[in-house]
Amino acid sequence: MEIICPNPNCGYKGKPKKVRQGSKLILILLFLFYIIPGVLYLLFYYGDKYYCPKCGNEIKTTPELEKKQRTNKGLLFFLIGLLVLILGSIIIFLISPLF
Repeated sequence: MEIICPNPNCGYKGKPKKVRQGSKLILILLFLFYIIPGVLYLLFYYGDKYYCPKCGNEIKTTPELEKKQRTNKGLLFFLIGLLVLILGSIIIFLISPLF
């Protein structure tokens, strides 16, 4: 993937610098102990940001980045739906003998 830096004083063309935001440790701990906060953390804080290696300007979007972000969000929402379905089934299974 190549970018053109939007900074008019830079004009860098080439590969962006990828920086992971969020912490894998926090993500794992939240998923182990609290499912819902883990999903929220995954949605809002975990992911990649891209920067120009020459001037450090954040690259907001390119067609390739937009496609990757859409694919990741679609997969994430699918997994959340699957998780809700599984947890709902387990809860119904556990409380059904009570009635």
